Amino acid sequence: MTPPARLCARRCIVMLPPSRLSRLKRWSCAAFAERSTLCAALATECCCRSWRSCFPLCTPAPLLQPLPLRRQWRPPLRVAQLVPLLALLPALLLQLLVSTRCEAVLVLPRAHVPAENAKFYVFRDDIILFPISFSIPKERILSHIPEKTAFALNDSQRSFTYKNYQFGPLQEEDYHRNMQRHRFCDTRKKGGHDCLRHYEILANGCVPVLFGLEHFPQSIMTTLPRPLLWRARELFDMPWANTEGGPGEPPDAAGPRAYEELAQSLLDYTAKHLSTEATARYLLDTLNIPVEGSKVLFLPCMAIDPFPSYLASSVFHGLHSLLGDNVVDFPEYQYAYQLSDSAEEEHVKGNLWGQGYTLGFKLPRRPYLNRANISQRIRNREFDLVIFARMSPYEPCNFGYPFGEAGAAVPQFFEDVYGHFPRERVALLYGDDSGLDDAVIRTHVARMGALHRGIGFVFMRELLPFPGEGPPNEALRPVDEALLQPGCFRSEWLSFFSQWHGEDEGPTGLQDCVRWGACASPEVDLWLGSQLRAAQTPPSDRPALKQFCRTGFALKAALLVRRLGSAAACAGDEACSADCEFFMDAYSRHLIMLPSGPFFAEFGITPAEVLFVLSQGCRGGAVALQPATREDARGIAIVSQGSLPCSLSGFGNGGGRCGPYAGEFQLQYLVRQGFLLLLVSGTGGGREPSAHIERLRPRISAATLQLLGSGRVQFASLPPAAAVEIIVSGSAPAECGWYLEAAAQLHYVHFELGEESPAVIAALGCLRTTPQPPRFVSLQLPLSQAASELAAAAAESLVAVGYTRFKVTRLALGGPEDGVGGAATAIGSGSGCWLGAPIADLVGSAGAGAEWKTAVQAFGSGLWAGGQLHAALR
Repeated sequence: MTPPARLCARRCIVMLPPSRLSRLKRWSCAAFAERSTLCAALATECCCRSWRSCFPLCTPAPLLQPLPLRRQWRPPLRVAQLVPLLALLPALLLQLLVSTRCEAVLVLPRAHVPAENAKFYVFRDDIILFPISFSIPKERILSHIPEKTAFALNDSQRSFTYKNYQFGPLQEEDYHRNMQRHRFCDTRKKGGHDCLRHYEILANGCVPVLFGLEHFPQSIMTTLPRPLLWRARELFDMPWANTEGGPGEPPDAAGPRAYEELAQSLLDYTAKHLSTEATARYLLDTLNIPVEGSKVLFLPCMAIDPFPSYLASSVFHGLHSLLGDNVVDFPEYQYAYQLSDSAEEEHVKGNLWGQGYTLGFKLPRRPYLNRANISQRIRNREFDLVIFARMSPYEPCNFGYPFGEAGAAVPQFFEDVYGHFPRERVALLYGDDSGLDDAVIRTHVARMGALHRGIGFVFMRELLPFPGEGPPNEALRPVDEALLQPGCFRSEWLSFFSQWHGEDEGPTGLQDCVRWGACASPEVDLWLGSQLRAAQTPPSDRPALKQFCRTGFALKAALLVRRLGSAAACAGDEACSADCEFFMDAYSRHLIMLPSGPFFAEFGITPAEVLFVLSQGCRGGAVALQPATREDARGIAIVSQGSLPCSLSGFGNGGGRCGPYAGEFQLQYLVRQGFLLLLVSGTGGGREPSAHIERLRPRISAATLQLLGSGRVQFASLPPAAAVEIIVSGSAPAECGWYLEAAAQLHYVHFELGEESPAVIAALGCLRTTPQPPRFVSLQLPLSQAASELAAAAAESLVAVGYTRFKVTRLALGGPEDGVGGAATAIGSGSGCWLGAPIADLVGSAGAGAEWKTAVQAFGSGLWAGGQLHAALR
């Protein structure tokens, strides 16, 4: 089978209807698709005939050459009719007559994730891999640096090449003391990159010299302190004196205490991060299993064998330290327990790889522990977590248990866990020296650890990068858990993200709805009516909730809130209310703390914009978001030629439209955020609130009228037209009284530029009358392209005042723009005026996220007609 056909097989085989599934052995086909002609035909049919059940869709192609497709293609009808007949043909004829090219529509993550930010890795589309490493019992970690009598210990290669140990089975303490007396101890990759010797050296207060560190992938040994290890290499390479018969004398360039400080830093790090308790706690935290009150079933595969698993023994030792008798091992893990006498110890250890040093035979036996009826206890859900400690297909014990009617490489109790135990409560440890570069490991991991058909989450020691054999999703990809959680790689969420990102690089209908409020889109209605949306509800089980796609849920909730248009409409919708309750209680605080750059690169929107929409639609703007609330100056001025605030029916701005910042919903939001508002209009009325309130009463809501009389909203008037030229020249500061009286308090000023707004343009000149203008300024740009000269003049005025950072957004008067000079959409349901828009640092620039630009960068491609220009001081 070709690589593209294998891709289809993996993704589609488990989605076939039961009637088709009965024609093949599900497990053998899913795991060994490469060998099955029948699988190829059925997967091809699934690919080409099931539109949303399988993401790759197919098109006939003469050759199987890679062609990156960004759209989903439906095949011609004649091909779809012929595909079922091809199930009867051999694989060669299938490939020659209907060679099928299947490309993944979406590969997550879309943006590059630095390896140091990766919390887990994804392989193919739905195989989640968590890195894990060896560790060492805390009892073996020294508290201080021991006395040094020798310079360097160089014996790591010999002990691996030959099983001819320098120390015998009963000389473990001599082995550790030998390390302790040396300043430096060499170590290197052996069977795998991760080696127990690395941790033994660190625990014994010897500084490791790790050869080949520059070639070690970032995805393995993630717990080791690589910067300190690099420093150790540099220190070792310096010209030490008198190293032949003693510990040596440090070079002057290193400093008198450079070695001691480095050695102590390594020892402190080891005690904090490299103990078996730390490894066990990492595993429990990753799966959201609390330490207190939890019961764990540990399945070591075998009681003892000549080649013990150091990863299994590390995890078990740590679990025993944390949970005590609440960790049940079956069969009894004899490798971990103390032996009865020295004769037995010498006999048993002498026949083991590593002689049981460091991790073996350390714990007291527990003959009283109940290890009976494990199968039934699993089905009864007695345990909070099940750990298959030796899952690799190269573990000999994994070949001894049947599955179904035929023998298969499955671990004991597989059938009890599969179908009876939540996969989020099952850990699969792959601790041998083989990684994803091994085809057998890839097949086994796909079978046991895939989200759609596996039994648990994979923790892999030798998590080697694998570049893949075909489409981009074949590669091992690092994932930042703050942006994408493991659940985001389930089919229902992959479908959502595929629609969210769309076919092109620009925003889709779903993005436009959340970012700009333009929700009158068939894409939005199609998704809101899909069955997949119902499958995206948060689970109640804590471990499952930890893996739930929280960022996808935030985008989904924001989409629903925007589509409904107001907090009142959301409160009346059962799905919207449920989404709001979960998000605001469980995730809102985390979202606002996310860095804007990576979030925007991944989703095309900033976290502040998402949280702004949800704050408005879910809590009526009561959630504090704006950075201005943390400033001493908490005043905001909104300046318009027409009446303020304008309502949704189109009052204000002299031309029947208003931007989001001048609308009454934005006014309500800003007051709830704690700002003092100054509304400056060209309609007269002076500073007396009552005159303005009476004039606005028929046009705005009762909630807005109540805020206007609360004392947190003040009014002022723009100067008459005769004074405009005087203000522009800067010679009449008296005409800027509205600004001068409030300047000390103003943090942000917004100007509404209509088709003809001479008084507003003049008001811009008032910013030059004080030595410290407001930190943030924004301009609502005119609608028509003919007014672009007016917008350019206003932008030049801001540069002259001293504003150096800019953003150009598409937060238009009534919705998003199609481009520079495009006409704004009409104000209506789902438009930009309904929920307003973020301000200051929280606003997102079109195409650049939260990033501020220079004037040249911001204005180089023109200004959005009807959009907004934002400016900030240095």
